[in-house]
Amino acid sequence: MIEEIYRETVSTGTAEDPASGRGFHTWNGRPALKLPGDGTTLSQFADDIGYLLSDRPIFSRAGMAFVISRDGRGLTLAKKQFLRTWTEKHVTCYAEKKTRQGDIIKLAASMSADAAEAVLAAPQFIDHLRPLERLNPCRMPAIRLNGEIALLPAGYDAESGTYTIDDPGARFDESMTLADASALLADVFGEFPFADDGGRSKAVAVAAVVSTFCVSMFDRNTTRAGFCYVANSEGSGKTTLAKIAALSAGLVPVEAAPRSEEEWQKKLVGLVMSGRRVLLLDNLKGTLKSEAFEAYMTSPMFAGRMLGKNDDFVGDAGATVLILLC
Repeated sequence: MIEEIYRETVSTGTAEDPASGRGFHTWNGRPALKLPGDGTTLSQFADDIGYLLSDRPIFSRAGMAFVISRDGRGLTLAKKQFLRTWTEKHVTCYAEKKTRQGDIIKLAASMSADAAEAVLAAPQFIDHLRPLERLNPCRMPAIRLNGEIALLPAGYDAESGTYTIDDPGARFDESMTLADASALLADVFGEFPFADDGGRSKAVAVAAVVSTFCVSMFDRNTTRAGFCYVANSEGSGKTTLAKIAALSAGLVPVEAAPRSEEEWQKKLVGLVMSGRRVLLLDNLKGTLKSEAFEAYMTSPMFAGRMLGKNDDFVGDAGATVLILLC
């Protein structure tokens, strides 16, 4: 009975990559991998599965595996239970079993939690994944190695180490002239009651928009910009002004500033790990004082202890900070 089920569910075939010479049997249209044990080592399994997933949306950052979050707004650390089932969309894992008659049959099976945890920690797996420096919620400009400025394509861009979300709602008129773009911004900001300061406040608001959209043009060693919004009365539009600056970063949550140094540390480490492009802090009252926040704002890199782990995470302090003052 088992052999009959196997014949009905398995479509035979092989797949080979001419560049590497690696060959894999296929099972229902997906590459088939034997689970570790009984002749297959963990390192061999991790190497093979890393190879097969190397062009999938799973990436390496700081020696760890990350995937795009479900809402598409950031990155999240790949967990072992996630890897067990997500892998099955791309690879069929199987175990071998001997029948009473002495025949060896193959049975589709999920990798164990221990195996998934070992794979995520294996350099043989991590080294196959594409390195990811930035996650862009829409197409953003970058400076190429040849000095040209170009909108990055949707998907993964190897030169910049950037993955761009393919958002059908974010389309650009690439033929727009500088004069038309300036007129558009003038229209957007035309009804805001900026201070009578010769256009300085309006220029800062425009700079916030440009800084957020052009973040991929900055060198990794560049300290990111921060902007504060203040008004002499409620309902003046400073929250709307900040949200306009954050538009290119997608749906940015409006957050309260942490109350303690420990909370600041957790928030900023999470921000760095997620690769989010904007931190929008609302209703800030009194004095903003935090050693962790000062370190984040004054350095291109930030390091901190990961929640629930004994390891530090080191990454870009890559978010533009927008602060709404009460």
